[in-house]
Amino acid sequence: MAVFQRCRPQWITGMHAPVYDGISATEISAAAGLLGVEREEYPDLLFCLDVLIQATSEARSEAA
Repeated sequence: MAVFQRCRPQWITGMHAPVYDGISATEISAAAGLLGVEREEYPDLLFCLDVLIQATSEARSEAA
C-alpha cells in the first residue's frame, strides 16, 4: 500500500473529462526503491498494485 500511495497517477486529458490511466512503471520502480522493497518481492508487489490500480480505475469510472 505504501508504494501505491507514493506513486503519482497518470491521467489522459483532452476535450473530455480526465481519464485515470494508472501508474507508470517508472513511478512504481522509484517508489519501491525509496521504500527499500527487495527485487524478490516485486512479483507480489506488482500483483497487489494491479489490484489497487484496477479498483481505483473502476471507482473513478463509477463516479463519473
